[in-house]
Amino acid sequence: GSSERAHCTSIDVSIVLTLHREAIFLARTLRSLAEASSYARNSGITVELVAVLDRADAQTKSALTTSDKLRAFDQIRTIQVDNGSLGPSRNDGCQLASGNYISFADADDLISFNAIERMFAVAARLGKHTILVPKFLFAFDASYHIGEYFDLETVTPLALVRYQPLAVRIFAHRSRRDNFQFSDVR
Repeated sequence: GSSERAHCTSIDVSIVLTLHREAIFLARTLRSLAEASSYARNSGITVELVAVLDRADAQTKSALTTSDKLRAFDQIRTIQVDNGSLGPSRNDGCQLASGNYISFADADDLISFNAIERMFAVAARLGKHTILVPKFLFAFDASYHIGEYFDLETVTPLALVRYQPLAVRIFAHRSRRDNFQFSDVR
């Protein structure tokens, strides 16, 4: 089932946030996304949060529904699914998203305060066929490292042998939805 709060006429960016059993991380993730949403709003950009609860535990559901950070979003949509897999959950979120652009996040992601505003500005300037991925990834928790992403003019497909070349932090026009159908890789 899905639920919705305050319908806006036009949403610029939908953040598809997948949730499972991450209550411990969710407060800081929502704080990060809310700060970026508020900053984007100051530039006239509307942002909705699409929360996909995939077999989410009670603590994660509660952390989401009781967060005071939700007011930073112009619209909130939630859907509960039983996929047990990130790919189909992200696809479900895309189907529910109403924004002209879609951005993806996991429950343990943090983003810069200006990430939404900058990605929106760059994507709008480069056109609907553009798919953006942040240049850097700062990892923390079980492993601490900095990853840098390069375009295919710099890195060959042979990089797949050693490195994870993909980031969930994809930002693209909704018309590109067919290009980022996620696979069911459990």
